[in-house]
Amino acid sequence: MEALLLILSGEDALEPLSRAAQLDEPGTALFLCLALAVSGHGDRIHASWLGTAFGDLSAEHPVTPGQRALWTAAARGAYGPAGKIFVLRKLDAAGVASSVDHDLWLRVLAPEESSSGTSPAMTALPALADVPELAAPVQAAARLSRLLDRCTDITSTRPPRNTPPTPRPAPSEPRNAPPGSTASPGSHTDTSGPHADRSGPLTDPSGAAADPTGSSADRSGLPAEPTRSHADRSGSPAKPSAHRADAPGARTHSSEAQTDSSGTRADHPNPRRIDLSSLANPSADDPPRPELPTIAGKDDSAPPPDAEPLTVLRSMVLEDGSVPLKPLTAHLLDDIRPDADPYLAAIAFHVAAPVVRDAAGRLAEESAVAPPAEITVPLLGHDVILRPEGPDLPSLTAAESAIRAAEAARRSPRWLVYGPALLPIVALVLAFTVSELFAVAALVLGGIVGALLWRVNTRDQAEARRVEDEITRLREQAEAAVWALHDYARESAQRAETAADNLASITRLLRRGPAVADHRPASPR
Repeated sequence: MEALLLILSGEDALEPLSRAAQLDEPGTALFLCLALAVSGHGDRIHASWLGTAFGDLSAEHPVTPGQRALWTAAARGAYGPAGKIFVLRKLDAAGVASSVDHDLWLRVLAPEESSSGTSPAMTALPALADVPELAAPVQAAARLSRLLDRCTDITSTRPPRNTPPTPRPAPSEPRNAPPGSTASPGSHTDTSGPHADRSGPLTDPSGAAADPTGSSADRSGLPAEPTRSHADRSGSPAKPSAHRADAPGARTHSSEAQTDSSGTRADHPNPRRIDLSSLANPSADDPPRPELPTIAGKDDSAPPPDAEPLTVLRSMVLEDGSVPLKPLTAHLLDDIRPDADPYLAAIAFHVAAPVVRDAAGRLAEESAVAPPAEITVPLLGHDVILRPEGPDLPSLTAAESAIRAAEAARRSPRWLVYGPALLPIVALVLAFTVSELFAVAALVLGGIVGALLWRVNTRDQAEARRVEDEITRLREQAEAAVWALHDYARESAQRAETAADNLASITRLLRRGPAVADHRPASPR
């Protein structure tokens, strides 16, 4: 915290950085990278700090909260274009794209939608839409179009900031210094950011650029000669920095400058109380931080952009290690989903670029498949072979015979009617031989049998008409399916051309890659 305050004030933080690095160099680098990113001073970090804080990344081991926080901050431009390039190289070196199933990447980027895979030519005859040979190219073309839309959305320019960033004090003046005060020695600022070619150690106070005259710290990490302020240039004698480790009396002064139990530094120009609980429980009295870009179309209930870095900072302050860990592939798949953060999606899209290229080429090939020479279509529950010149006659005749056979099986047996027809004859014979009363019974039974015969004949005639209507409808649907195949063939040529254009567009987007230079604008100095 002491080194962080000195860096934010533009002063020499060599001594506290050296002490912190001796205790925990990776933890110190992680804390400074996240704290400077959250406060809007990500361009002050040293190039080596990111590498020390990030550590090793592989697909076999879970991503630590610190790595994820640095990943998130760099994706949102906290460290400039060089920070994004650093994360991209780390992810490329992990080789995670080849370790994940390609179909899984495609399902996340462009989910399957059954409603969109229907050809206009098939709408009049739903049976054709269920044929795999006809539905597969249509679904592939629709999925390729959704993939292009998703790739365009990911690689599009990030929306501008809605509110201007909060100004921060000039690095040459301490934050609490009175107006008009001159800069303290060693308060020059690193303007090159993390993308500069620098190899200094973690103990570099503020990532200051090397002085062409040789007055700055050399590459061995030794402190440079004291710089002169504006007053020194006017003729006054130069005063050595009070925070220099090699200055006369530096050891005595540094021992006296230790912080007290309340966290206040004695030799600071305007001593301030370092309240570590402010990270765990931020209040309204805390100084405002620069606001990050607001994403158009994002839900207001979404977590703030600084949520993950702040969570890691609080866990470091409170020594809370209960943050759940996730594998690298899970983070990438979450980042590339349609509702994910666009900045993180751009990074994940770069990792998945080889998979997207292969998937787009495969979908374009499936979309350009020519219509088959013949297909078997279920019409009215019967399979009929269709060709461009017309339906196959043997298969159509077999379907008609199956319809007639099904109608004959539904008819009632004739013996159920002809058996009762013998009863009136028996009653008439008994009327002549036994009694005349059987004549009345013969008349009644004859009427009943006649009514039954009439009902059976009427039902058979209606069934015959229904069978003829079904056969007629079968032939009409077969003819309509043939015409639909002609329309489908014309659509197939247009669909192949559109798929080729979509593939070319996706290839251009993949070559362009994520908008690395589209980073969060730096706060005015």
